[in-house]
Amino acid sequence: FRSPLSTTAGAATVAAAVAGAAAELARYPSPVAEPLRSALARVHVVDPEQVFVANGADQVLDCCFRAYASPGDSVVRTEPGYSLLPVLAALFSVRDHAVAVEPDGSLPADFALRPAVLRVVVNPNSPTGHWIPPATLEAHLWEATGIVAIDEAYCDFAPASCIPLLTAHANWLVIRTLSKSHALAGLRVGYALGDPSLIADLNAVRDSYPVDRCAIAGAMAALDDRALHRHIVSTVLHERGRLSDGLAALGWQVEPSDANFV
Repeated sequence: FRSPLSTTAGAATVAAAVAGAAAELARYPSPVAEPLRSALARVHVVDPEQVFVANGADQVLDCCFRAYASPGDSVVRTEPGYSLLPVLAALFSVRDHAVAVEPDGSLPADFALRPAVLRVVVNPNSPTGHWIPPATLEAHLWEATGIVAIDEAYCDFAPASCIPLLTAHANWLVIRTLSKSHALAGLRVGYALGDPSLIADLNAVRDSYPVDRCAIAGAMAALDDRALHRHIVSTVLHERGRLSDGLAALGWQVEPSDANFV
């Protein structure tokens, strides 16, 4: 699969931004990752106070546990699901309730009904790649108590995001990352979007300076290069389809995936 757009040129732009920021390493970065926070707010058409930026989506999840789960509290997640979640449950001494997904990848009926201070949905799911449409997810989680964290690390490879639904759900957080569709896993930049009160909760338990100057600068450059982002996503979608078709032709059973893997 060939494209006239060079990913090498895009990486060089990010590297140049990081190198430029290195000249200012004697100064502390913004505690809330400005100007990156405001740039992300513009991308998603929300207020800066609705954005929390951290050292990767993993740290966002860590802060969710810090902010909302005390020892002995219950946290609900799916099984299979992201492998970090049971680790965080053990670290914070919370009750880890793993709820098995349905054979088609959908959430079981009791996922939203089990008492919990925090419930986490990875959509598209890791490691299955199954994606639940936002309207379906909203209908399922409408009466869910506690905080609902929707981890959309792979969402740019799926048809739609839950971000437009945040205005109707003050207890929802949507978690995103630059690691996947921006190909910046080494930069460690993740963020959450949600009601300002929830963002204030996360800021209350974060590290003093969770995102360094170089990461902020590199992330800003990546957000500005929208053509490269589209190229990365379209390449992954093409290769995902090619790989799936090739495996099916060899006799493998390939589950549908809306992530960057099968």
